[in-house]
Amino acid sequence: MTKILVYGTLKKGFGNNTLLSNSEFVTKGVIKGEMYSLGGFPAITEGDNNILGEVYEVNDSTLDSIDGLEGHPNWYKREIVIVITDEGKTKAWVYFMKKTEINQKQVVKSGVWI
Repeated sequence: MTKILVYGTLKKGFGNNTLLSNSEFVTKGVIKGEMYSLGGFPAITEGDNNILGEVYEVNDSTLDSIDGLEGHPNWYKREIVIVITDEGKTKAWVYFMKKTEINQKQVVKSGVWI
């Protein structure tokens, strides 16, 4: 099992959360980055703003399915980050997009995808 932080359509209440149906929700967490709206879904890049997400423990099969959804490594790139939670710090995978792929998209200053 490995941890993953999701911040968009994979969160509870969104359409792609079904990919996490066999996974365990661990906690909410915060990472540093910059969030952008790409219309029906968000993307994050490196940055200094707080991004709020949900941490799950996933198996290899689920991680492979999410890699497919996110187009890893060609569109989004999965990287390990430090996640700040109410319990402390933990490491988790998260999907980033290169800033060069985000042209004139709307910044989500709150860092919360709704």
